[in-house]
Amino acid sequence: MRAALKGLYSKYDAAYIKNPILMAGATMGAKASFCDIIAQRYEDPNCPVDWSRCGKFTFFCVAYVGSFQHLLFNKLYPRLFPGTGALQAAKCALFDNFVHSPCLYLPTYYTYRSFTSHGN
Repeated sequence: MRAALKGLYSKYDAAYIKNPILMAGATMGAKASFCDIIAQRYEDPNCPVDWSRCGKFTFFCVAYVGSFQHLLFNKLYPRLFPGTGALQAAKCALFDNFVHSPCLYLPTYYTYRSFTSHGN
């Protein structure tokens, strides 16, 4: 079992190295769809899964959270905050919490949500 998992990880790692944006999007898409299905089941176990909701959420996560944020965290942040260590990590965290999230992520998400739910 351990060898199989190690082999699977090696294949995933190789694919990620070859095409990081695609793999980041695919990874986030799988995670988002799985988590949305769990959330829907938890919210009301007697209702069928809303596949439209799941698809919209998954698409946003593939495009923004997986692909765009891969570039943001792995390309832009290292240029904005060069180096390693606690100080650089704190700068990244502060920038993410007080600039990126409120000024870019949340407006993008709620605009997308409004357009895909027809303003409701």
